[in-house]
Amino acid sequence: MRNFEIRDAKAPCQNCMIVWMQARLELLEDGHVGAEEELWLHHTVLHNEANGALHNCDKAKRRQRFFATGNERSVVDLSVNGTEKVGYWFGNGDTISMDTELMNANEGERTVAVTITYEYIPYLPEEFSTATPLWLDIGGCHSEIPVPSKNNEFELGSPVWTSSINGRVVTVVSHLHDGGVNLRLQKDGQDVCVSKAEYGSVSRSEGHHYGRETSHITRMFECYGVGNMSVGQEWTVKARYDLEKHEPMLNGYGEPEPVMGIAMVYVVED
Repeated sequence: MRNFEIRDAKAPCQNCMIVWMQARLELLEDGHVGAEEELWLHHTVLHNEANGALHNCDKAKRRQRFFATGNERSVVDLSVNGTEKVGYWFGNGDTISMDTELMNANEGERTVAVTITYEYIPYLPEEFSTATPLWLDIGGCHSEIPVPSKNNEFELGSPVWTSSINGRVVTVVSHLHDGGVNLRLQKDGQDVCVSKAEYGSVSRSEGHHYGRETSHITRMFECYGVGNMSVGQEWTVKARYDLEKHEPMLNGYGEPEPVMGIAMVYVVED
């Protein structure tokens, strides 16, 4: 496992409306990396250094995270397949920093590239609305949580975020680690989005344990039509894991790696 931090990552444009984003991991010689290569885009996060963040961390100031994904390579489609006139505004003077963690389960070194694909409009169309990204994390200020000892099936909840804005939730994109079943987004204690993890089998399964699925998360389902957000509402996320049904990532000692549970909530403010 290795972390990479880039403080001046290349931006796709300036004064533009970003409507679609996706990250990929690619071998320089062969192109797209699948799970069978045993190379992992553990996670990558993009920050807008010019903007402050909405988040459920009690620290006073954090950079605005506007995109995040793991090896599932989630698509952030703010246009909702062309049915919404919504995007993320990237203004003049905005800059991107990028935090990435990669994992290589092979014995030898491999050279890979993390790529980000954007679709954008090179200006602000009059009829378009700007989405504000909200980051909700089971860890609050710390995204990775140790697996509860001796528990193969568990659910971890986040600190409460009390809404400071009014608006409409356009889409929700979630992230879990292997072993995850679903991520629930709750408003005032009621589910408004249940993002399920979809697993796919891979051809290489060395090191997997008998009775567990030899598969990895290939998709986290997005949520649309979540509804409105109002000042004073309490928003949380809850991540459910079942390590008997789905094998988690393991460290060098054969123990489960810490887990994550994150929702990126995109809101058009009133």
